[in-house]
Amino acid sequence: MKQRLRLLFATAFALTAAAAMAGEEPGSLTQRHPWLADASSLGQSFDYESGVPPKTRRGALGVGNGLAFALIGLDMPQNATSNMIGPDYETGEKWFGPVSHALEAEGVALSPRSSRLYRVRKTNIAVVEEDFGGLVMRTVVFAPPGIPAIVRLAEIENGGKETARGVALTVRAGAGGSVSSAEGASLRFVYDGRAMTVSFADGAGEAAPGTLRRVIGDMPPGGKAGATAVAAFSFEGSPSPATAIGDAELLLEQVREEWAAWLEGAMSVKSSDTRLADFFENTLVMLKTQQSAANGAVAVMSRYSGAWCRDAYSPVRFFLLSGKFEEARAAASFYDRASRLVGFRNRYPANLDLSAAPDAFDWDSIRPQQGDDPNILILHIYNVWRAGAADDDYIRGHYGFMRRNLTSQFDAECRLPFHGDETYQVYVMMQTGAPMSDFYSVDTNFWHVAASEAMSEMAATLGLDEDARTFASRAAACRALTDAHYWNDAEGYYTPFVKKDSLSPADSPFGDINFNALWMGYGAPSDEKLRRNALAAAKKLMNKTGGVKTSSRVSTFTGMLPGYLLYNLKALGLTPQADLAFDSLFNGSMSSTGEFAEAYGANNRWMDYTTHPNVLRPWETAINAEAVLYYLTGFRYDHRSKRATLSPSLPPGVGFVAVENLRAGQNRLSVYITAKNDGQLEVEARATGEPGFAVEMSPTNQD
Repeated sequence: MKQRLRLLFATAFALTAAAAMAGEEPGSLTQRHPWLADASSLGQSFDYESGVPPKTRRGALGVGNGLAFALIGLDMPQNATSNMIGPDYETGEKWFGPVSHALEAEGVALSPRSSRLYRVRKTNIAVVEEDFGGLVMRTVVFAPPGIPAIVRLAEIENGGKETARGVALTVRAGAGGSVSSAEGASLRFVYDGRAMTVSFADGAGEAAPGTLRRVIGDMPPGGKAGATAVAAFSFEGSPSPATAIGDAELLLEQVREEWAAWLEGAMSVKSSDTRLADFFENTLVMLKTQQSAANGAVAVMSRYSGAWCRDAYSPVRFFLLSGKFEEARAAASFYDRASRLVGFRNRYPANLDLSAAPDAFDWDSIRPQQGDDPNILILHIYNVWRAGAADDDYIRGHYGFMRRNLTSQFDAECRLPFHGDETYQVYVMMQTGAPMSDFYSVDTNFWHVAASEAMSEMAATLGLDEDARTFASRAAACRALTDAHYWNDAEGYYTPFVKKDSLSPADSPFGDINFNALWMGYGAPSDEKLRRNALAAAKKLMNKTGGVKTSSRVSTFTGMLPGYLLYNLKALGLTPQADLAFDSLFNGSMSSTGEFAEAYGANNRWMDYTTHPNVLRPWETAINAEAVLYYLTGFRYDHRSKRATLSPSLPPGVGFVAVENLRAGQNRLSVYITAKNDGQLEVEARATGEPGFAVEMSPTNQD
């Protein structure tokens, strides 16, 4: 029986090189688990001898289970995990890592010649394959169910013709700003009451500051060895969960089964373009991976961390389109229960125990935020309810929370401020030379009118007629005042903001504001002013290759702006321009691993302007994924009439797309789009669900 070592990572890093065990199955990891070879086409490969692209051209994958999380793909070597946290998803914007491992032969460190990173389809399991020129190392990274751990199964194979002498595995670990120590055969890092311990699981190996070394020995041609490393996180003073790992390969199979079960019945896409097909599953898996197990909050697991009001808005919408109703309800409801505990905030801790929130609460005792946040909190709940993911008791239970958010904003002139922390805040400063606090924002008006109309509808449903009339009147008045204050008829667009002191208007459309009106639901594509607004903004901000800038003087842009542009062009029925915008989004801004960052330079590279990378963003990635879905299908659903409209299209060069299990309330819709030789599209729609559900084709989709 050949000796085999396993490498296991958990929430406190414990690295184990296990001895051979009687009865273990022979063969490689992929022979024992052949599904590991089912690689998503959205991956990342490097040829180190030709040079590695800069960090801002690299993509990332997230591995996590709601308790422990890690990024992989940004650091070198590519097996390195960074942005590590546990035993829950609240980081305080401090992270452990990076942690990486490397090979030695006869005391000399080996450098990989090439590496490949991919996600295994129907899972969030990451695989890294590295070629050291003879020796090959495959690392499988996953988060075991219910255990605050990241597990890494590493397998080393000698693919050369000669024996590799004195092979050793070296692990390097760190955590900036932490108190670190090397004790016996383990490394320990502590800060803010959290600990990460790195050790070989059997307690063997040699530890030095920041480094563990474990000897494997000589490896003949064709020989295989493995190592199980456990990276375990715990609260300081608590025992490490590494002992809960047990059989790592059994856990690997459990992870696969749980993800397959979770994805069963969710929206899925097939296409002649495999990247396009994989993009939607990739997005859904990425969103679930960044959802806190403690309370269902969508947590930003990159630079900022925590649960932000606006950053959950697009993930909730994408969960609903995909049929993941439980996840959408949990993410939307989080802010109500959390506010009962800590008051209204822009950012909430991701580890709040919502069971401690009181059922009876005086909402007048706390003051909501201003700007977009309070309206977004209302629309979270409304979107879940109107999608059929919850009944009337759901909105009844959240009504006091929503009402307080709405009424706190009432202003007779409907001149509403920015929140001040919008994703595009720095670009307002770049455009104007003044802070957001100096301006009134039409963007806030868009959100407020939509929230007021939603509140009127929900109040009427609950039999609260006086509130229904008040909120409907409020919406109508604010819509009229929005036109009066911001509509620029000569230029054909909404002025994005005006100075508070002089009411002097901005001199250019602003992408994140002007394109947001259609996307977030201020009105339908049939609205003449919204059409003119979108067209005027596109003419001024879109370039000839489909790229987009923020404003006349700001060429840098947020990660969601490509999706906003694509959504608007599709809504206008401008197919050639939408094709260009799709190409720029999908083949320009999007990373090779299928995710989006917070901000980009004019060169389409994400901007690395903080100590931790702003990548793998739920808010931006979900907006862009929904925009691509809308571009392909033109799907819109009216819950009042139970009517769905479709306006299908295909990107140039794509032969077919099949979107299955798209959710329209309690109905499931599958759309099959095929390009014919004569340039026409053949479209078939299949629907199941409620009586009276209707599907209609709309060539311009302006309903």
